[in-house]
Amino acid sequence: MYFSDRKSHVPLLDSKRMYIHIIKDSWYWADIHIESLKYIIDLDFNSIKAAIVLLDLGGGAHGRVWLCCSLDGYVFVLKFSAEETISELIKESKNWKIFWDFNTMVETWNDRTALMMPFLLPATEDDWKDKQFVERVSDTIKQLAVNGLYHQDLRKRHVGKYIDKKKQTKIAFFDLSLCEANRKDKKEIEILMKNSLFDNNYHILEIN
Repeated sequence: MYFSDRKSHVPLLDSKRMYIHIIKDSWYWADIHIESLKYIIDLDFNSIKAAIVLLDLGGGAHGRVWLCCSLDGYVFVLKFSAEETISELIKESKNWKIFWDFNTMVETWNDRTALMMPFLLPATEDDWKDKQFVERVSDTIKQLAVNGLYHQDLRKRHVGKYIDKKKQTKIAFFDLSLCEANRKDKKEIEILMKNSLFDNNYHILEIN
């Protein structure tokens, strides 16, 4: 299950196909009867006892990520560590709280430790053509830096959007495995993040 593939053109909800159903110690194929998916940013992860795998979101050096939902359709993300170590997942879980004040949870799924995270809609190419969107991303970086928070691997693929409780669209960054808090060089980390995100096309300011 961990390394299985899924074609991108398959609908997330399709009554004609089977889904991987994960519980704490195993997984199995199952029919599902979920009418619609629900996207909220402040899920109560403690209440989720089973997960339906909707989409393989890909993987990298730090693990593999799956789009999932609860049995009642609430969408979230599961990340399994590549090294199968709990410490990195716990660190990333803490970063979600420090950076965005989002709840996450480290839990056992299919007898493996995984990080349960909120789902952020990835920014699209059209978003990056929108000057206002780019300015909002830049403002988000500045606010992180002001608070001494540094995302060490900030790329366009790590930029996401979500709807807050006031029904407003907000910007947040994900893949928080490589992050630092309590940095004192606030202007420097702001420039580093912007240069990383914008492929060094951001105007480099002189650091005093």
